[in-house]
Amino acid sequence: MKRFLLILAILLVSVSAVTAQGSPEVEPVKKLTFWTFGSESPELHAVMTQFKNTFKAETGVEVEWKMIGWGDYHQSNLLVLSSHEGPDVTQMGTTTVAQQVLAGAFAEVSDLYASLGGDQAFFKPMLATISPQSVEGTYAIPWFADPRGLIYRKDILDTLGLAVPASWDELVSVSQAIQDAGIMEYPIGIPGSAMAHDLYQTIDQAGGVIASYDGSSTISMIDSPESTAGIRFLTDLVTSHKVASPATAEYDKATLRAKFANGEIAFYYDSPQAFTYMQENAPEIVDGVAVAPAPAGPSGKASVFCGGSHLAVYEYSDNKELASQWISFLLRPEHVALWSKVYGNVPALLSASDLEGFDQQPWNSFISIAEQHGHHPESGPGGTLAKVDTIISHTILGAYLQKQYSEELVGTAIQEGKLVHQRMIDQFQ
Repeated sequence: MKRFLLILAILLVSVSAVTAQGSPEVEPVKKLTFWTFGSESPELHAVMTQFKNTFKAETGVEVEWKMIGWGDYHQSNLLVLSSHEGPDVTQMGTTTVAQQVLAGAFAEVSDLYASLGGDQAFFKPMLATISPQSVEGTYAIPWFADPRGLIYRKDILDTLGLAVPASWDELVSVSQAIQDAGIMEYPIGIPGSAMAHDLYQTIDQAGGVIASYDGSSTISMIDSPESTAGIRFLTDLVTSHKVASPATAEYDKATLRAKFANGEIAFYYDSPQAFTYMQENAPEIVDGVAVAPAPAGPSGKASVFCGGSHLAVYEYSDNKELASQWISFLLRPEHVALWSKVYGNVPALLSASDLEGFDQQPWNSFISIAEQHGHHPESGPGGTLAKVDTIISHTILGAYLQKQYSEELVGTAIQEGKLVHQRMIDQFQ
């Protein structure tokens, strides 16, 4: 018995030695975290799964992807800022890049940007937001563009012998002609509950800016005469010209898409996603729909607000090298084109703009008008009008809906909006 136990002990020691020497420990799988924002459709899920699998096969890195709804966008970003915990790589809307950079959240990526081709490689309107005005370097890589053009019913204009409006006055007069013909009660749609993007358009067309940087500080400019004119043009469409619905304060972008598809409105500002929606929900009107720049205001300037999304690396990441590899992978032309197409936007990478049908209608029309008239507010802590647009809509349009509107409310709303805007700016400077 003792002899048996001795032999067993020797065998166990031998096996342990062989295991230790002959079977090296398996290295843990490298992981990278990545956030995007929007709605996770089956098509988007399939494309991102394809990207993740290919990237893992090429690099051995496993990407943990999370899609977050736009409704939780600002809250998610604030949580990362307060906790210093978040993904390695994130999608970031163009209007909020500066705030994240000024808060110290994003890593500098100039070398990565240069390796991808630098300024010459990307859609020009996107370049204004890859870094704040007050900071040197590059902190975000353009991914896809979201140009907002004037979506309009060309078939209705053709029937009435009218041209697409080229100025604010023409937009009003053409809308009134549609009303007089008994075709629509309120031909213009405005997303009153989320009108920031429309305000960027009209303030620019009036020759204004939403904020001004003087080399040392940023000041809200939404109460300037030009900005006031841009704000008033939108609200006057409801309160004075009566070519937009009294219920505008309650409308969002989804409401306008549905109303346009149902033949209730003839004009509204939207991105290429409008055509995706119509192809799915109202294919019978698609051939009669077109896109144009937003009509020129007092400055004589037509414009196309060109938002979109960039990719950025969080400063808190311990995987910055892997993060750069992932962004380089996503920025391959065929990958940019595929993701942009299923997301419903257009590529920010120029070499991707003739792939996936982007050289065909309606996509090439969006790209063309954005190249000619693309505009984005300068990148800074005041680059977004989140909450400001709500104040303007509630105070002016909400009061009109409740039959409590007066001219004095316009000035009140703008001044209250300026205070909120400046308060937000001061948090980041």
